Amino acid sequence: MSGQLQRRLFVLTGSILSSAPSIRTRAEPTVPRAKPRFGLGILVLVFFTMVSCGGGNGSSSGGGSASPTGPTSPPSPGPSGATFRLVLSTFSSTYTATFQGQTYTASGLFNVSLAPGTYTISGTTQGQGPGTPVFIVGFALGGAGGGVQSSSVRSLSGPVSQTLPCSVAYTPATGSPANFSVQFTVTSSTTSACQTPG
Repeated sequence: MSGQLQRRLFVLTGSILSSAPSIRTRAEPTVPRAKPRFGLGILVLVFFTMVSCGGGNGSSSGGGSASPTGPTSPPSPGPSGATFRLVLSTFSSTYTATFQGQTYTASGLFNVSLAPGTYTISGTTQGQGPGTPVFIVGFALGGAGGGVQSSSVRSLSGPVSQTLPCSVAYTPATGSPANFSVQFTVTSSTTSACQTPG
């Protein structure tokens, strides 16, 4: 694990632990508190680990029993294209996304090759099941020739809970689909591209 990723995980873990309610050793009156976001923090931690450890094997890879629906091979980028990983991850939520004529419906890593330019992925997401529902759209290096420009990733619409330089996390309501849209820029520079979805 790289030093940069370890530092990010340390900072993330520290912020999660500092937001946790303290352990009481004696009876104290209870004060209503905001619900801790352990679900989101743990999901983001697993998300970073999955991507940094190379959790993809070609066109897709993902946890759970559902097979990601998406392209079986990356589109041809042309002579000046960049290959990167599109990371779509869910926790207690579902989604349907459309990108470059392909439909995605399950968590996974997808290798994508595109020419430099600005692109948008959009769709719907909905909370489902126990826990805090989370849906993440992120980007990481997937090969040579560039990738998604770090800090170009931004949400155009949707129930955003967190935006990082290379990912957006949404917390959709349970039972009611919400539209989302993420815009990003593909660059031919590998050094300025998203290394991990943090």
